[in-house]
Amino acid sequence: MNFPWMETGRSPVVLLVEDEEMMLTFARKVLETAGYKVLTATNSVEALHAGAAYTGTIDVLLTDVRMRLFENGLELASCFGTLRPETNVLLMSASPLPDGADHRELGWSFLPKPFSVSQLLEAVGSLILRRPAHGDWVAWAQDIRVKSGSK
Repeated sequence: MNFPWMETGRSPVVLLVEDEEMMLTFARKVLETAGYKVLTATNSVEALHAGAAYTGTIDVLLTDVRMRLFENGLELASCFGTLRPETNVLLMSASPLPDGADHRELGWSFLPKPFSVSQLLEAVGSLILRRPAHGDWVAWAQDIRVKSGSK
């Protein structure tokens, strides 16, 4: 496969956040085989630490929406957006997003599980070729918490 960013000489960086080991391994191998540099985390706390510690550009945050150890991938994406507003967000889930969670307002993308190798590569690749359209991340996350009844 040939991707337009390959001509730049820099491998795009994806921070992959997934708490299911089999899915984490699958997505990491697919992305690495396609030439991406992949940072991994199994929960939101690890992801935020990785985002703070990594000194280069993180092009895409690819996160599961429903995880065990932290509130959820939507809140991770919101927190991550304050840390690294230049990073594109790709949410993935086997379930629909919660009511009121309009990820498109912030320029975030959504990839339903299960997905194929080509669907994963197309979704991540399309984000590499564009810059994010940012809204007000913090206000959006607070609005979602209010609508869902959490604090």
